[in-house]
Amino acid sequence: MNTPMITTMPVKLLVIPMAMFIVMLTCKASADGSLSDPTRPATAPVHDKPVSLIHVEAIVITDTTAWAIVNGIVVHQGDHVGNAVIENISRYEVRYSRNGHSDVAQLPHSTLQVRRDAASHEDTP
Repeated sequence: MNTPMITTMPVKLLVIPMAMFIVMLTCKASADGSLSDPTRPATAPVHDKPVSLIHVEAIVITDTTAWAIVNGIVVHQGDHVGNAVIENISRYEVRYSRNGHSDVAQLPHSTLQVRRDAASHEDTP
């Protein structure tokens, strides 16, 4: 008597493609190809909306680089803040372009008092 022979695929061969399919379904990409950050807290502010006002909070310039804090974001030349592109960072201002127009956002004029610690006063005459 001939019994039909039933062949089964190893479980690993079924599980791996299924797992890959589930991962592909759960990956979320927008139309422009950027991925959302899965580690970003749900309460974190979203900075990819168009920004109408560019507010310079700080500027740092060293021998090798310049960066600024604009609207709460650390930016370098060429970075985007909303729909504006940072063109240049100088000592007191950030030049940016938006919709083909160039503009400047200045650092608010304020000064910081720098204190010396007691040890540094002992060494100075």
